[in-house]
Amino acid sequence: MIAYNSFTFYISFNTV
Repeated sequence: MIAYNSFTFYISFNTV
């Protein structure tokens, strides 16, 4: 689940 959370964080940060 950690990897998924990290990926989501990366996407969110990249989206901004």
